[in-house]
Amino acid sequence: MLDKGTKGWIVWFKGQTGLTMSDCELAYSSFDCPTRVVTINRCELAKQHTIHPTEKPKSLYGWLLNNYAKPGDKILDTHLGSGSICLAAHDLNFEMLGIELDAGYYQAAKQRLLYHQQQLKLF
Repeated sequence: MLDKGTKGWIVWFKGQTGLTMSDCELAYSSFDCPTRVVTINRCELAKQHTIHPTEKPKSLYGWLLNNYAKPGDKILDTHLGSGSICLAAHDLNFEMLGIELDAGYYQAAKQRLLYHQQQLKLF
C-alpha cells in the first residue's frame, strides 16, 4: 500500500527538536484523508508517570480517537504496552479491547486503568 502514494498519514510532532530521540513519529492509516500533524509535547509523559519505554501520551490517543473514530466504534489495540489508549477510550466512552504479550506491562496497564476509572470527574 505504501508504494501507491496513499494518504492518511498521521504525524505526531513531539514539540521539541534536536534531542537524542526522534522529533516526531509517523503512523499510517487506511483512511483516505489528508496527512495530519498533531503537536503534543513529549513532556506530557512526565505527568503520566510512565511505565513503558515507548509510552504515548494519553492526549495523543484522545486526539486520534476524536479525529478518526466514530461514536459506537470498538477500539482494538494488539500491542497495549502502558494502556494509555485505554484511558483515552474510557474518557471518550469507547468500548476497548487491549492485548499485551508481556504479563508485567499488562498488569501495570490494568492497574492504571482501574485507578483512572475510580477518579471522580467534577465537570
